[in-house]
Amino acid sequence: MFRKILKIFGVEKKEIWILFLTTMQAILVGAYIGGFDISMHAVFLDSYPFTDIPEIYIISGILGVVMMFIYTFFSTRISFRIFILLNYLVILSLSVIIYYYCYLEFNQEYIRYGFALMFPMNIIIFLNFWRSMREIFTPPQTKRLILHLQIAFYGGIVAASYGIILYLYQTREFQHIILFSSAGIALVILLQLIINPTHRFSRFLQHKPKRANPLRSKFMELFYARYTILLIAFVMLSAIIGYIAHYNFINASRTIYPDIVGFSKFLGLFTGTLFLFIFFIDKFFIRKVLYTYDSPYSLVLIPVVMLVFIILTVIIYLTLGNSLLFARFSFFFILIAIVKLAYEISKFEIEMPSLRVLFRTLDVRFHSTIIPRIDGTTRLIGLILAGVILFGIIQLKFVNSPVKAPRYSLS
Repeated sequence: MFRKILKIFGVEKKEIWILFLTTMQAILVGAYIGGFDISMHAVFLDSYPFTDIPEIYIISGILGVVMMFIYTFFSTRISFRIFILLNYLVILSLSVIIYYYCYLEFNQEYIRYGFALMFPMNIIIFLNFWRSMREIFTPPQTKRLILHLQIAFYGGIVAASYGIILYLYQTREFQHIILFSSAGIALVILLQLIINPTHRFSRFLQHKPKRANPLRSKFMELFYARYTILLIAFVMLSAIIGYIAHYNFINASRTIYPDIVGFSKFLGLFTGTLFLFIFFIDKFFIRKVLYTYDSPYSLVLIPVVMLVFIILTVIIYLTLGNSLLFARFSFFFILIAIVKLAYEISKFEIEMPSLRVLFRTLDVRFHSTIIPRIDGTTRLIGLILAGVILFGIIQLKFVNSPVKAPRYSLS
């Protein structure tokens, strides 16, 4: 009976222990990303107006590019087990420092830099975790077990998001969510200390041979294959669109929910529901469409839907008169939320799987540096460009002051 269950889930008996450890890590990493994102938005917007976010985008992108340079520099120079552990320790240290200055010794200026660090920190921990999974499991194992890890990762984000709602019904001390996130990373480090020796002494897991000669891995490896320039342009454009959509979503949400606790509850509800949608769309829509029609062009349905809603958003915002102010803003908010939802779905279910497929065409020797540079550094450069665009629009007063909208409370 037990063997039949394992066969259904595509798991071999000898893989149970390592899969349990990595699944727990996936849950905790997902919970950290979801909880830290929501809490830092709340902490920042409690002290600064949302119109300061474009400036934060620019600062965050610059800090992130530096952090990603350090990340990629050491990624091929030290043992991957030590490298993964050190990255988790850095994330934990930064999280504790941010909590200290956001709550224990409140400093408004440090909140700006804490919020700016949030974007690259979430990208680095995401890349770090999935790099660890690629190094631990062999390609056939990854193909069988990746779905379990993805479900655990999404489950962690959903659990943290809904957990924040329940927590904020008990107290208004939303700053403590940063501390809870830090505790989650501490558990991730503890699990990594168990995973490292387990991987080292398990013959059925992946063990890449040590290189006798160092790679000539410099910036130019991004141009060793013709696909990489297209990948860079694709990811950067996606990042610019995504961060601009995120800014408008936060703008609309903050206007409707002026109370920061109510805003945090709404953001938790939206984030949790978003990743539930992503899971179910992947499970019951994306795979069904792809396997039924056997055409990659069928996957453009979601981006096309997103484009239609963007056009509708712009048309409705520009054409409806002030006499319909309530309906105008409410409908605008719904459309912005749909655009945000469609973008995140297309990113997680189309863009990122497509990138994984295209990465296979590149020289495997450079995967540990090319992947973080395209999926990390390039996104952060897109964050800088999105910040510059939004900052320029605000400064030129092309963006009107926020529409007076109905105020709701989730308290």
